[in-house]
Amino acid sequence: LRYTIRIDDNPSGHYALSLRQILGELEELGFTVIAVKNYWPQGDDYSGVNTVLRTSDGLLWELQFHTLDSLAAEKEGHILYERMRRVETPVDEQRRLFDELADHWDQVPVPDRALEPGSLHKLEDIEKRPRP
Repeated sequence: LRYTIRIDDNPSGHYALSLRQILGELEELGFTVIAVKNYWPQGDDYSGVNTVLRTSDGLLWELQFHTLDSLAAEKEGHILYERMRRVETPVDEQRRLFDELADHWDQVPVPDRALEPGSLHKLEDIEKRPRP
């Protein structure tokens, strides 16, 4: 299961504060946060925060956190992303597509405080996706 929450960074810092609050409230409701992958660093093919949570019954599910701009970028770049990740796509073509996506994603504003280590959750890993 995958869900997406849109949080705009208005006022500045609202995205980070809201994300932290939402994860805290989910934990209070009995969900366990398994992973918090922060993909906001620029220079790769995606931006946003992807989390994995577990229900009390053991069901794993994903919750993505985006802004209006990152949701639009995801929609606009999805076809290129799907082409890039195909096994049959030659590596040189994957690299070209990755670079095109990175240029596209670098236009998306990074929410304030989103790249401060630990600002979103204690399990947060700030990651940059590798170029093929």
